[in-house]
Amino acid sequence: MKQILILTSLTGVILSEQKDIKEEILTFYKSLLGSTAQTLPAINSLCRPVTDEEIHSALLAIGDDKAPGVDGLAYFYKKNLGQ
Repeated sequence: MKQILILTSLTGVILSEQKDIKEEILTFYKSLLGSTAQTLPAINSLCRPVTDEEIHSALLAIGDDKAPGVDGLAYFYKKNLGQ
């Protein structure tokens, strides 16, 4: 199980006790409840169409040993068999 071992609080205090870390995280997220987002215009750029260049770049960035689909085939085969 992964856990956060050290956390710097909003006030700059370094926390290492799990109880203190959990408390700081809860306090942080509770402070967000009911607040309005300050970066809503940035959300609009997430809903734009994806360009062919972005798709091509993402496909080239996939490691040859990764299996992007449910078939389990490594991307190496898809790159080389698709040419």
